[in-house]
Amino acid sequence: MERRYGGSVRVIGTVRAIAPVENAVLVADEEAPHLRAVTHRLIFEMHEARRHIDARPGNAPGADGINIVAGTGSIAYGEYSGRGARAGGWGELFSDEGSAYWLAREGLRLFSRMSDGRAARGALYEGVRRHFALADDLELCAAIYGKSVAQRSQLAQLAKLVADAARAGDQAAQALFAQEVTELAEMVDAVRTQLHVPPGLALPVSYSGGLFQLRDLLLAPLAAALAARAHPYRFLPARLPPDGGAALQAAKLCGTPLDARSITTLEAEVRIPSPAGQAP
Repeated sequence: MERRYGGSVRVIGTVRAIAPVENAVLVADEEAPHLRAVTHRLIFEMHEARRHIDARPGNAPGADGINIVAGTGSIAYGEYSGRGARAGGWGELFSDEGSAYWLAREGLRLFSRMSDGRAARGALYEGVRRHFALADDLELCAAIYGKSVAQRSQLAQLAKLVADAARAGDQAAQALFAQEVTELAEMVDAVRTQLHVPPGLALPVSYSGGLFQLRDLLLAPLAAALAARAHPYRFLPARLPPDGGAALQAAKLCGTPLDARSITTLEAEVRIPSPAGQAP
């Protein structure tokens, strides 16, 4: 089977397409092993496009600026004057700082410290015990390691426990959100530095990802943190969600970028819901 994209990209072989909610993934069939290396690259490219490309701020989607993502994972991506750069997004094992997975993992680490007596017990301690119906704290190991909770997306959902504890006044949980804000702001600064943006330019920064539904714990504090950075930013929501951005990027890669009218139509079709202040 042969497929052509925009007359410049050609893929020969059998490819199965799988499109889950958060990622677009291509998997090469066994009868086309020569495609595996190409497929691995496509997985990365489509994953990255799905997460951030062309969900950027500005007068038009795709304009110069930075998009910061805080969902299951985290990453910052930006473009300025024809240059592109990213920061973060190295994966959950040693990166994805400020993401829901990171927040959940740090929350579970905090629970273990509270259980041992290495940290003062707060609302998070009781919240985790209640969520997993623990008769003994060590039962958490079986709940995490022995079930599907250990999967990336499932574990990330536990970030809600940290959010609930922070809102209940748990200072250690609140400190995790303060650290999250710092991590995300540093990603934005790192991308700006790589792009060589003039120091005095108020660069647009948009946001996307489920964690930004937490207005009080993340969205408002990050806006304040960016306003206090050494270089100016304009913090605003993206005009397109990631799937709309992926469509915009796909058209660009095919050599047929969307005109202003088509972008307006696309924007109307894939409107971004406003953050409601609730946990993801």
